[in-house]
Amino acid sequence: MNEKELFDVVETEQVPGAKFEVVQYKSLKGSDNLYVAEKMFLAKQADIHLKMIRVTLEKKRSPDRAGRALFHERRPAFGI
Repeated sequence: MNEKELFDVVETEQVPGAKFEVVQYKSLKGSDNLYVAEKMFLAKQADIHLKMIRVTLEKKRSPDRAGRALFHERRPAFGI
């Protein structure tokens, strides 16, 4: 499976030097651990998706301090 089959991009924010994306797994699979499998089953039944933040840096540098502050000021927690 490639990345596009595993994730949906929920939100994207572009700042000079970097792109921030909130991605979520399309579906959760199983687990060998019974406790984890039970929690994943309940999350799937409630239509809860595992989300994470993906950061893509341009030209191998981090955004400047003002860019990070502006990003955090506008979207403190991506609405999660």
